[in-house]
Amino acid sequence: MLQVTPQPRFRALVETVLDGWQATTPLPAAGGLALALEAASATAQQYQALAQVDMIWTGPEVGEVHTRRTDQALLQVIQAAERELLVVSFAVYKIPLVTQGFIEAVRRGVRLRICLESPEASG
Repeated sequence: MLQVTPQPRFRALVETVLDGWQATTPLPAAGGLALALEAASATAQQYQALAQVDMIWTGPEVGEVHTRRTDQALLQVIQAAERELLVVSFAVYKIPLVTQGFIEAVRRGVRLRICLESPEASG
């Protein structure tokens, strides 16, 4: 079990759990704990592999750095969202295609969270 735990901090925690388990439980049961820990580790790795973060930076072109239009970049991310989508932006509610994209994402079952500037603050 310790051999498959490469991070020193986690290896120390696993070692502490195994030592405590072996001190209070017969050895055959310790194999069950090892199996449970391996299963939990595999599950955690699968969930980490599912997470994906895409950051879009749009704005004026600066020298050789070319950016995409905000609505095009945002629509691509909205359409690709499968489970969750967090959007932090200025005034995207003013873009009808983006608003429609949000509606379609929610209909697909995407959990949508939006942090926007208010209409009053944006003028």
